[in-house]
Amino acid sequence: MRPQPVNNRQPNITSGEKVISALTYLTTGIVGFIWIIISHVTKSRIKPFLKFHIYQSIFLSILFYVFDLILQILVGIVVKIPIIGSLIYSVYFYIFDLKLIFGYSIVNSLMFAVIIYLVFSALTGREGKLPWVSNVVKEMA
Repeated sequence: MRPQPVNNRQPNITSGEKVISALTYLTTGIVGFIWIIISHVTKSRIKPFLKFHIYQSIFLSILFYVFDLILQILVGIVVKIPIIGSLIYSVYFYIFDLKLIFGYSIVNSLMFAVIIYLVFSALTGREGKLPWVSNVVKEMA
């Protein structure tokens, strides 16, 4: 997960674009969504660097929300099974609910690390590459 430089066609990325790209990760895509609306209203074009980070942050936020929702539904169903249910709930609790690192669970800590990586890559003017996610975002943008 090493940051990759942006296309050679776009060498002059402003500091404002870097800050907006970083803020869109920190706000789970809200700043990016607002920026898309503003650019649509003013009929201005979003540069590829900014567009990539906005779409990636929104996509990651939706992906995490859907994954969490599906997992909660599955755990709610499986908990009803007598012996297996308690075992699966124990695993779910230790991975998703138990507060270990600075009051965060293991999964929340991993998500926090990914967000920090993406913010750092945005502030340095690079595209933060995530397996599968970045490829989907490139096709969307």
